[in-house]
Amino acid sequence: MGANNSKRRGQMVSIDIGSRGVKFAVGEAYNNRIKLVGCHAETLPADAYENGVILKFDVVQQVITEALRKNHIKPKNAILSIESSEMIKREMIVQRVPIEDMISLITYEVKQYLPIDTTNYVIQYKELPPDEGQEASKIKVLMGALPNDMVEAHINLLEACGLKPTAMDMHSNGLEKLVKWMRQNETYSQAKSCAYIDLGHKMIDISIFENGEYKFNRIVKMGGYDFDKVLMHHLDVDLAESERRKMKLSAGALKKAMESGKLDTYLSDDENLKATVIKDSLMFFDDVVDEINKVFKYYTSRSSDNKIDQVFIFGGTSRFKDISTLIQEKLELPTELLKTINCVEGLSKTGNDDLSLYVNAIGALIRY
Repeated sequence: MGANNSKRRGQMVSIDIGSRGVKFAVGEAYNNRIKLVGCHAETLPADAYENGVILKFDVVQQVITEALRKNHIKPKNAILSIESSEMIKREMIVQRVPIEDMISLITYEVKQYLPIDTTNYVIQYKELPPDEGQEASKIKVLMGALPNDMVEAHINLLEACGLKPTAMDMHSNGLEKLVKWMRQNETYSQAKSCAYIDLGHKMIDISIFENGEYKFNRIVKMGGYDFDKVLMHHLDVDLAESERRKMKLSAGALKKAMESGKLDTYLSDDENLKATVIKDSLMFFDDVVDEINKVFKYYTSRSSDNKIDQVFIFGGTSRFKDISTLIQEKLELPTELLKTINCVEGLSKTGNDDLSLYVNAIGALIRY
């Protein structure tokens, strides 16, 4: 695995499926540059896809097929980017063996230490930087195991949409490749240790990199939907309406409204109800930051050398106004929205200057 990719594979479509929507990135990645042709997003019904499981195959197929047609997406070679808490990830130190024997060795090790039937999983791995003092005869790897039925269902989905599945990538792996390419550009933050936080609809996916090298990943089972439930419960609105109202809100404005007692926000005409919604909304943001902070503290406790210098956020829930400022204040760490990607070209053609929704799909375009 290297940081450079000089082999041209032609344009591909990368598809990132989440519990609330599907994101498409169309383009070509080579020589540390990504030439985008287009980025598109489509909404999924609330009960169609959950945690990497296709609950309503025909519905998801229809959404993807219609998006391919409507947006004139021509490439048939497709890459799928997914994340699921059903995916088993483990860092392992194993004996160094010829590369053709690595999967067999890792599979054997997994059988010894994890209570799973490895025949029911697709197992992959990537090499990690060695620990200090690690024996030269050993190799440190990150093992990923995804249930066979989940893999087969997604392959069948792409084929049903008229596409040719060429690869399946997990979010953290695509992000790692993207981070390496971004760091090669001197305009990018050169902070030593960076945390990248994907604020999704049902999950928060936290990845930590040191000097561009993957170090750590954790998934937290909460997301923007937990905020939607606040609005749906108190205001008696459906999910679509809660999302519409949510995008008009500012995390900073909610905080100021509560502190000042001036509840002039787009929520309700009832002042008491408005106060309740603001209070519960701020509790949501506090819970998000608390969960992120727990992950950070666990990571830094593993070694005295582990620290975090910079935080980048992206994903659907990162679209809350001022959420980066709120996270920065609570964590006391520089925090910014990852809306520009310096190794990407062609943004003027795509019509998108904010790529925070498409980070996972764009990263998956990079193939080694």
